[in-house]
Amino acid sequence: MVLSDFHPLRRCIGSNCEVIPKYFDKELHRGNLTYKHYFEEQEQLDFPDVSIRSYTLSEIINSVITSGFTLSKFDEHRGWDNENIPWEFTILALK
Repeated sequence: MVLSDFHPLRRCIGSNCEVIPKYFDKELHRGNLTYKHYFEEQEQLDFPDVSIRSYTLSEIINSVITSGFTLSKFDEHRGWDNENIPWEFTILALK
């Protein structure tokens, strides 16, 4: 399995690099469907809101392990503008 996604820490850093203390937030939030903004405005009217629940990095890794996968590799990646904080991650796991 290859899992590549945004790093959970990313949601805790605002646009001006201010800290937003919500890393361990387990609440459901309403949000927009991913990539909704790429569609025409008229089409977007038919898109439903979605429920979003953010997970910590340990929840993600432990889910991989408890699902019977063997973690082979875990990498954290800088942002596209070479930010010095983790922006994305990749997990390689075998079953």
